[in-house]
Amino acid sequence: MKRIFKLLLTVLTTLVLLPLSAKADVNDFSFESFDAQYEISLNEEQDNRPEMIVTETLVALFPDFNQNRGIRRDIPASSYGELPGLVKIISVTDESGNPREYEETRDGNLVSLAIKASDGSFVLGRQTYVIKYSQAWVIKDYKRISGFDEFYWDVNGTGWQQSFGKVTASVSLDSKLQAALASENVSCYQGEFGSNATCDSKEILADKVIFSSSNLQAGENLTIALPFAAGVANTKGPEVAGTIPMILFWIALALVIVILLWAIYFRFFVIRRQGRKPFIVPIYQPTKEPGLLTSVVGPSAKDKQLQKIAERIEELVSAERKVVNKSGYFIKRALGLPAVVFVAGIAIFAIWLVAGLMLDSVTEAGFVAAPVVLFGPFAILYWLLVSKRAYSAKGGEVLATVSGLEMYIELAEKDRLEFLQSPQGASLKPSELKGKQVLKLYEEILPWAILLGLQKQWSKVLTDLYAQGAVPLWIVGVPQLSDSLDSLDSAVATSLASSSTGG
Repeated sequence: MKRIFKLLLTVLTTLVLLPLSAKADVNDFSFESFDAQYEISLNEEQDNRPEMIVTETLVALFPDFNQNRGIRRDIPASSYGELPGLVKIISVTDESGNPREYEETRDGNLVSLAIKASDGSFVLGRQTYVIKYSQAWVIKDYKRISGFDEFYWDVNGTGWQQSFGKVTASVSLDSKLQAALASENVSCYQGEFGSNATCDSKEILADKVIFSSSNLQAGENLTIALPFAAGVANTKGPEVAGTIPMILFWIALALVIVILLWAIYFRFFVIRRQGRKPFIVPIYQPTKEPGLLTSVVGPSAKDKQLQKIAERIEELVSAERKVVNKSGYFIKRALGLPAVVFVAGIAIFAIWLVAGLMLDSVTEAGFVAAPVVLFGPFAILYWLLVSKRAYSAKGGEVLATVSGLEMYIELAEKDRLEFLQSPQGASLKPSELKGKQVLKLYEEILPWAILLGLQKQWSKVLTDLYAQGAVPLWIVGVPQLSDSLDSLDSAVATSLASSSTGG
């Protein structure tokens, strides 16, 4: 009984696992037939470009269980791997002409058709797929090898993992190609890649040539070769140099560069000059309006305190920026001329795009990528350049005053200062140190020096004005003014560096 039980268990396991193993490989099916019809002609409007309309009929034999959802047909995107194929899918149907759903993808080397239902349903048994498409530059110069130009074509291709019961191909030619066909040299081959075995049959008729092969295994192919007199068909490929689309393409590119150069000129020579005074003179008194946002930082401030100060500075700068924007220091962005130029740029990009499409329609070289990819960066760069605000007369006056003050601080040497402003003539006030006086103006400029990043120069001026070892009462915590100002410089730098806006 145990032996019988084991035998039954083995049989049942085998019956269950066999269908499962069959379902595991979607390539486990075959093709009853593959029939290709080629209609080849010369396109006189495109310099005798050889073109063809292809109709492929594939009859697949799928298993009667849920394994396959359809087939994938890969068509070479180029002709002979060198010339632009210009492959265009016309239709995909069944044997009755009913459309079949498919997904088309292109990776540069192949045009792939995944022919399957969008609902993911399975196909069972005998299924027919009719694929119709067009292709260009299908005749190549083989004069060095055979002395002819040839239509040398793989019919089903060597990439299939399925067998084919029968593969047939019929080639129809227009009148010019019929007259140029070297019938005695028509040939065909079958088998794996590199095979020189002749195909099963070859029939040359008045208006077509028919080839066939039977029982081709996975990886085996039918290859056909039709030779033509040299020079009848254009085998050089597309010539675009000197054509109107190519000329327009380069003109558009040049104009885009011109627009960007104009935007740079507008930014640095038009906007930059608006509201600015042509001459700047040293000024030793800070502007009264707008005031300076200041924050006094003691030399012993800790990092956390500096971070809080930096955050506070950022808040103050943000609030002050809103006030400045409403106070008439800047001219409202006058975008009239820049907008007109940008619209012209859009028109140029449109011309550039059309020219690229026209070039790609005959070359598939990717000309259209240039205007598509570059329009975004062009638009962003253009508006970054031309949308900067210009100073109004009021803002220009403040800018000139601050620039003059900066010039004055940069000349922070005793001889130059005495030349610009004699200490004897400057306003004095009693110092916090008994019996001392100090120039009020110098201390008032210190915050502005910090704002302009020139605090080190002005620290030296203030240090020289106070006696060695004497420290004003507004400096606390260090024995000498120079040490205090060095600490102040470090604290301010640390504080400002902590601000996310560089406040």
